[in-house]
Amino acid sequence: MRIKIGALIIISVLFLVSCKPKVELKIDKPDLFLTENQMVQLFVDAQLVEGALAFKRNKGSNITELKHDYYQTMFINHGVTEKVFEENIAYYNQFPEVMEKLYDEVLADLSKTKSLMEVKEEE
Repeated sequence: MRIKIGALIIISVLFLVSCKPKVELKIDKPDLFLTENQMVQLFVDAQLVEGALAFKRNKGSNITELKHDYYQTMFINHGVTEKVFEENIAYYNQFPEVMEKLYDEVLADLSKTKSLMEVKEEE
């Protein structure tokens, strides 16, 4: 009987310990903090860069060097570095609701851009 109770206690403790929420490391706000709007604009431009690279790749171009150049141009245009962008992504990733909102805005912006391009093609 004592063995069964001891085993039950050990199993219960192991179960409770395994169900304990994982401790997540909190990432501090980056020194050069980008606003949500700045992040949306960077994400939009990153998607445009990826689209341009996919087009070039499909045409048979080697995009290895182009990728670096395109992204560096994007970072220069926004006045940030790749490191700053990555730090801000890591920070914002702690807040899934905010990231979802940002990506919704990115999709809306890209859809608007696509619509404008379609109108220009019709002219």
